[in-house]
Amino acid sequence: MPDDETGEALRGTLAEKIEKTRNIFKPCRQYIYSAVYKDKNGVLISDGRVWMMATGNRWAYQPEMQDEVTFQYAFSEEQVAEIKEYAVNKAFSKHQQFAPEGTTGIIEM
Repeated sequence: MPDDETGEALRGTLAEKIEKTRNIFKPCRQYIYSAVYKDKNGVLISDGRVWMMATGNRWAYQPEMQDEVTFQYAFSEEQVAEIKEYAVNKAFSKHQQFAPEGTTGIIEM
């Protein structure tokens, strides 16, 4: 590949060379969401919170498009059991261990 302006050979991805503008998901900014789950009849399954925080890093699995955020669910054990029963989403699969925190990628447009 051609050399960049510093004379270094560019290899692999250019993601780290592309300036990333963050207007919403700025590093260390915390986001708190209300996570309300209801069944198909509108009956409340659970009501909890999800905390998210942008790390300022690119997400390892798709660095050219996504930034990394950490998340943490605030649900009681009873709420998790109820959500699993309804198979609300993959994070709460009946056959998987519930992970109350982790990292994922986000795209800011």
